Amino acid sequence: MPENLRRLSMSAAAMMLALPAGLFAQPDQPAGQNVSAALALAAQKAAKSLAVVDCTITDEPGQTRQMLGPGACIDAKGVLMTYAIDPVVQPDKITKIEIVLPGQQGKRLAAKLLGIDPLSGLSFVQATDKYDWQALEQDRQVQIAPGRLVTSAGPMMSEAGFPVYLGAAWVSVELRAPGRLAMVTGGSLCSAGSPVFDSAGKMIGLVGPQKYLPVDLASGQGEATVALRGQAQTVWFMPIAELAYILDNIPTDGRQRRPAWIGAARFETVGKDYAAILKLGKPGVMIDQVIPGDAADKASLKNRDVIIGVEGKDIESFSGDLITASNLARMFNIMPVGGKVKLTVMDGATSKVRDVELTLTVMPVLPGEARRYVSLPLGFAAREKVPLDRFLDKSPTADTAGLVVLEVVDRGLAALSGLAAGDVIVSVGDKNILTVQALKQAIDDAAGARPPQDIKLIIRRGNQGLTVTIQPPR
Repeated sequence: MPENLRRLSMSAAAMMLALPAGLFAQPDQPAGQNVSAALALAAQKAAKSLAVVDCTITDEPGQTRQMLGPGACIDAKGVLMTYAIDPVVQPDKITKIEIVLPGQQGKRLAAKLLGIDPLSGLSFVQATDKYDWQALEQDRQVQIAPGRLVTSAGPMMSEAGFPVYLGAAWVSVELRAPGRLAMVTGGSLCSAGSPVFDSAGKMIGLVGPQKYLPVDLASGQGEATVALRGQAQTVWFMPIAELAYILDNIPTDGRQRRPAWIGAARFETVGKDYAAILKLGKPGVMIDQVIPGDAADKASLKNRDVIIGVEGKDIESFSGDLITASNLARMFNIMPVGGKVKLTVMDGATSKVRDVELTLTVMPVLPGEARRYVSLPLGFAAREKVPLDRFLDKSPTADTAGLVVLEVVDRGLAALSGLAAGDVIVSVGDKNILTVQALKQAIDDAAGARPPQDIKLIIRRGNQGLTVTIQPPR
């Protein structure tokens, strides 16, 4: 790095460490809440526990992209939690992970993926090169009360490196959405993935992806309200207690963690009209799309049964119906697979109430998580089918083996040839197609022939069997 740029980086880092103390000091600061001391302590705690996770991904079309984000050390063996890795990324698409130490230009450590938790969005990586890590001390019992001073530390993403910068603010309010979230005022925190400390230097939270907030923008056509969310200026964090379920069971197999579920794919809060019919005087969540052979089915639960209690307690009710249903589903998701749970259920047909006990099973792969194939030259995307498609797909092609076409680019080669979203690709030529790899290979073979061969797709559209012929680029 050029000397002038290095001096600029050092100056910027020094300013970041010095500014917040005066910036966030308030005349009515509560006694004992010394902002300068809290910031200094946060900087000290972050010295050997904060880093940048640099992840390289190779997508289906063969394109390489890089993802960066803060990583917080939670184990002295070099285990870091981070939001840097997109939780929907297939682990086998990750080609390299490195940990960059802030304040040490060019100092990189090799690392490996321990696992991904799609529910929280967190990934866990571990340094394989030696380094003197200091794990952050957690306080999961702390009360996140309005008026509490909180600080955070995070690496600043810049071309000059990754200097550590600090933030300080006061808790404004705690909300449920459905997990607990704390909003701050009087300042701002650091970027998503940065640890949040109390005035004693203990980690009490983690800055997560920010919620969208309405912002008024002026233009030539007048003012317009748009939804934006900050990256560097953050006003929300998640109490660390909300992540206990995964921090106590950090994955180690290098894969995505599969949450637990009861074997029903849909949860919906009981509306006033249906509650009146059932004579239901307490909150209830109706289950639907019970999967045959899974836990709910084995416990004799059926579609439109209403869950009104878990482990002898009424379910939590929120002002938003969607949050009430989401909270119950999340409660099951964070429980251990194989664990037993007792439910109080009202029969949707007879209104009779009974207790049932079921064993939580592993949530199967959802249609949105299936492997995808994207062809930029041909202009379409498709995904593999998953076992749940048989029960969730209500179309005539639910039982048709093949790949589901997700999107077709307008006026692309596939669209001009007649392919449409929702079609199921059954075969390419005389080769049956069940995986994205098989589809890619068949298309590559046809397009790579000399001269290139037409790509003949046998598809199912509703109850019809059709042939779509695509001429590859010549």
